Amino acid sequence: MNRLFICLALLTTALPGLSSEAPGAPSLIMTDVAAHGQTGGADPGRAEGEVSHGNSARVDKSSSALEIGDPDSEGPVKTAETVDAKQRDFRAELLNAQRLRRAKETKSATQVLVNMLQANAPEKLKQVALLELAMVARDDNDLLKAQQIYSQWTALYPKDPSVPKVLLQQGILYRKMGSDNLARNKFFAVMTAAVNLPPDHFAEYQRLVLHAQTQIADTYYSESNYTEAADFYKRLLKSDSPELDKSDIQFKLIRTYSLLNLHQELIAQARDFVQRYLESGKLAEVRFLLAKSLKATARNSDSLQQVMILLESKSRSAAQSPADWAYWQQRTGNEIANQLYQEGDYLKALTIYENLSKLDTSVPWQFPVWYQIGLVFEKLSQPQQAKDYYNKILDREKELAAGDAPGLRTVIDMARWRIHYLDWEMQADKKSRDLKNPPEEPQTASAAPPPAKP
Repeated sequence: MNRLFICLALLTTALPGLSSEAPGAPSLIMTDVAAHGQTGGADPGRAEGEVSHGNSARVDKSSSALEIGDPDSEGPVKTAETVDAKQRDFRAELLNAQRLRRAKETKSATQVLVNMLQANAPEKLKQVALLELAMVARDDNDLLKAQQIYSQWTALYPKDPSVPKVLLQQGILYRKMGSDNLARNKFFAVMTAAVNLPPDHFAEYQRLVLHAQTQIADTYYSESNYTEAADFYKRLLKSDSPELDKSDIQFKLIRTYSLLNLHQELIAQARDFVQRYLESGKLAEVRFLLAKSLKATARNSDSLQQVMILLESKSRSAAQSPADWAYWQQRTGNEIANQLYQEGDYLKALTIYENLSKLDTSVPWQFPVWYQIGLVFEKLSQPQQAKDYYNKILDREKELAAGDAPGLRTVIDMARWRIHYLDWEMQADKKSRDLKNPPEEPQTASAAPPPAKP
């Protein structure tokens, strides 16, 4: 029995309720079936990286063994004029299935493809149809079925130039399924299979290897194996391929160094990043990690400089994603300023807190920051400046909304108590000085007890 029919029998057992009638709805194509007879390969579809922080290897679908124009572009899909009517019918069925899949009519697309695989279609078109069936299962989130179809395809066509792409898809699906070890094995298999590509596929070989290496690094990262992840990211950075998003790779390496507490390595990479990628959407987080590492290595002034650059930044990326930028500004300022305060570096802490208070004029944001500024002024023996900030909180007490966090009410109560405490302390200090320098007619001095904390 033909191996394809064995494969089809296995697949149809997992596809109950399929009709033998192919729907006739129109659709769009993902692969150029017209070019298939010339290339002898099959494209499993554009490799989709499953990485929480973005793909780093750009896979160009124009490098596929099956070349097609963008189905959404203008102009008709090219077809060979020499094919007979029967072949044209099969190609039309394949186009129909691809359109149905893109329209998310996966059940109808499956019926068309199964009917085509059961019919007397040319082997090359059946090869494409089987891959399309895997993509239908993938789009339908039936990842196990997609894996089974891809495995059958590689068993049927082990020497096809698209085998590395199919292996890459399998690795990506395994990552989605949470099987990191199986995913990594598939990615290593991609590199092994890509070596066997014909010489005229060298550019494609490079792309596949880069993508596989990126996926391997990201898989190690997701497993918390940061040492191996860092090693792969460093290797990737040495590549000169234009297919590689080096800013994304360097960003991942910086994150990995942070998790490994390799501060000197992080500082070197982060300084290079902020010089190269001034408009990157990841710049704010990189400055945050850089400031933290500088602080961890006791370089407080350098850390403060990075914080201030971040707080005062007017970059294009800040304008494009203001909410994200504000998050990193607030988080960076809070963490570094609080550390400086705890270590007694009050002047640097004060500089950050004062700039933090300008980021957001809302009550929930300014009240805690103003309170912290008041504490810093107390540490600097500037009670009047401290009272001024506590009074700013009390002056806006009426703005506190019913739905605001209960902690804000605590901040108000603490600010009120600290004003009373500072008044008592200043009065007690004055009486103490008076006792040391009594007037000509001594008077009895008594001090009231300090106010009780709320």
